[in-house]
Amino acid sequence: MSIFKSKNFSLLQKGAVFFAAVFCCIVFLFPTHGYAEEADTTELLFSQNLYHKHIGNSSSNGGCYTVKKTRKKTEEEKCQGTMVYYPEVGRTSCDKCGGSYSGDQSGRECWETTTKTVTETYYDIGCKMTTNTQMGTLTVRKSTDEWTKSLTLQAFYEVSDKVKVKENHFIWNGADATTESEFLVTENGNYTLQLNAGSNVNTQKGIVTVPVTNIDVTGPVVQSMTQQPLTEWTKDGVVVSGIVAADLQPDQSYGCGVHGLPFSYDGGATWTEEDTHLYTENGTYEILVRDKLENISTQSVLVSNIDVTPPSVLAEYDHGANQKEVTITVTAQDLQPDGSTGCGLHEEAFSYDGGKNWSAETEYTVCENGTVEIAVRDKLDNIYKVEEGIGNIDNKGPLLEYTLVPDTWTNQSVTVHLTAIDKNADGSDGIGLPPEWYSLDGGSSWLSESTLIADENKTIDITLRDLHNNQSIKQVVIDNIDKSKPKVSIVKRKKYIDGKRRMELTAKAKDEGSGLAKKAYSWEGNAYGRESSIIVSSNGTYVVKVRDKVGNTGWTSIEIDSFPEDEEEETDIPKTTEEETTTVPEEPATEPDGPEESDEDDPSENETEEWDSEEETETGLLLMEERIDEPEAEVGQELQKESGSSVWKKLIAILLAVMLLLIIVLLLWVWLRTIAVYVKDHTGKMCYVGRRWISFAEDRYEVKIPETLLEKCETTQFCFKPAWGFVQLHEDEEMFFYFPENVCTSHKICEKMEISLF
Repeated sequence: MSIFKSKNFSLLQKGAVFFAAVFCCIVFLFPTHGYAEEADTTELLFSQNLYHKHIGNSSSNGGCYTVKKTRKKTEEEKCQGTMVYYPEVGRTSCDKCGGSYSGDQSGRECWETTTKTVTETYYDIGCKMTTNTQMGTLTVRKSTDEWTKSLTLQAFYEVSDKVKVKENHFIWNGADATTESEFLVTENGNYTLQLNAGSNVNTQKGIVTVPVTNIDVTGPVVQSMTQQPLTEWTKDGVVVSGIVAADLQPDQSYGCGVHGLPFSYDGGATWTEEDTHLYTENGTYEILVRDKLENISTQSVLVSNIDVTPPSVLAEYDHGANQKEVTITVTAQDLQPDGSTGCGLHEEAFSYDGGKNWSAETEYTVCENGTVEIAVRDKLDNIYKVEEGIGNIDNKGPLLEYTLVPDTWTNQSVTVHLTAIDKNADGSDGIGLPPEWYSLDGGSSWLSESTLIADENKTIDITLRDLHNNQSIKQVVIDNIDKSKPKVSIVKRKKYIDGKRRMELTAKAKDEGSGLAKKAYSWEGNAYGRESSIIVSSNGTYVVKVRDKVGNTGWTSIEIDSFPEDEEEETDIPKTTEEETTTVPEEPATEPDGPEESDEDDPSENETEEWDSEEETETGLLLMEERIDEPEAEVGQELQKESGSSVWKKLIAILLAVMLLLIIVLLLWVWLRTIAVYVKDHTGKMCYVGRRWISFAEDRYEVKIPETLLEKCETTQFCFKPAWGFVQLHEDEEMFFYFPENVCTSHKICEKMEISLF
């Protein structure tokens, strides 16, 4: 009859028998090798399971990798060229791919890359096991958990018959493999054991770590004690009392404990539990302290006279005016109140910032006026402080005063009169100026002249110096020179006066400098007046001159040929009214009488000169108005009145069409002058990050990349794509790309310009 069917066999007994049978099966399946004796207590055993480890790799057919597969991947291949510097153009080019960069980068490898797709063969795992497949167990037994100066670790293992354990089967603490199953431990720490098995088992994952914390080879430490007297010189000796000792490990944990007789004051000859001892002479003494395992440590005691008197201090320096710098010399002595010598000055006894920093230097150089906090200390950190006020240093650069002659608008040169004053911060006179006291090139060369001549508006940076070479920089701003002539255009408009056809000519002018004069307009060589318009009634060429406040003159002309030749019209051109003639002053002698005497070029050039968009639009409108109105003049005045509204509707429609066409042309032009910016992300995909303006400077095209755009980029591999029309117009020309921190590179214009920055 089976014992499991017995009525007298309890459930607990049945469970014990079941687990015993399972244990026997495990022992049978995993035969024991090495040291497999049972541990005395479970607290002293440390084990780790061993798991399967895939051997071989995916690049070759071997080990666990037996399943053949293929896949595609992209690779970047460097140019392998060498950078060659061409000083005549200031650029560096690759001798292989021709990549061009600014500056001297000769000798470096070219960083241009190309991307290609390749197919590779690899092998997948085919061993039908995983890294969680258990292959055995490694165990370490610690000899004791009691406090000791040393202990041993004993190793044994159980593995599957698929695991090949090597002859030197144990690896202690990562050292060379050995056959020794025992390891001697003499200090606390974590100790590891690894089984030296075949490559198909992950012995790294199965490393057994044994923490050892019960070894005590460190003597106790003195945590506190009292030494008296401590604040005065004494003849009666010093008493050390209240010694508190603790047996602490290096990690500040407690060890085996302090001995019952822990203290020795005679070098270990005798031991006592007394924590008080009297020293009768100055010197350094050692107090010995021991623990229960006879680990001994020492505590030094220094007995000396007490010095609480700070040193005496004398500070001296040159008090003469306008010093370039002042050197303070400090003399100090450490004396007691009765004149006897104290404990002496500290090794770094002197401080010149009130005690924040200390040094052994007795001299201190001051370059700025102010208060110097001098402190001197002795070896016991008794400190004497004194403040020295320094006010005789001249470290301030000269001040510049200047006047412009003239200081109002002019079309002539301007004389700048320079004056320098050397004053200290308190208003007193400084050291003075050298003969050559100012510079126009940042101090590379110095000048003595007190005047400058300026022919154009500009800002001049002037560097000044005094006899101590204290420098300052002042800007002289010249902005009252106007040598530019006013810009002029003529707008014509048809009028009917007393039933007769007339033409009103209006001069449109502006001056970006001093501004137009009050009487700025001269028609047909007449005196200048305020009227910007005249009425004409016959064909011909009409000239207008415009002047600004300083006498710069601009002029233009217009040809009128819209009056019929057979029409009887008044041919006299009204030049000015009688009232205007009497009130207009005579033209200055320096002013030319007409366009023939003007310094201007051929009037036809003025007619083609470019103006602001507002004036161009107005001129174009009037020309169209003239073309529309011309046929009407032939049909008669009454017919013109009847069809006037329809003419204006047509005129407005044409105007709107022209404006729409101009907007389309403008947008097309803006699109042609911008470039799309792409950057690679970390997956290799090109991402759009914005568009930038293409500027033209110094006969080349430039694109500036701001810091805000770079913040959007994950890499420094860029692709620039200009508009198709721009590529067709400028293909193979050079385009320069400017990045922050003065980084510049270039590329020939094409549909895709790829640039990598390193």
